[in-house]
Amino acid sequence: MAQPQRGVRGGEVIAEGVPEDVVKVERSYTGRYLKPLLGK
Repeated sequence: MAQPQRGVRGGEVIAEGVPEDVVKVERSYTGRYLKPLLGK
């Protein structure tokens, strides 16, 4: 499955919850950003 991005296929919510939950979603760009900040 492709990573959701802007444009025609953009806007798909793929993770929600507290930051610790978001980092567990491998498809999440936000999770990738948060992971080192949370020491995960």
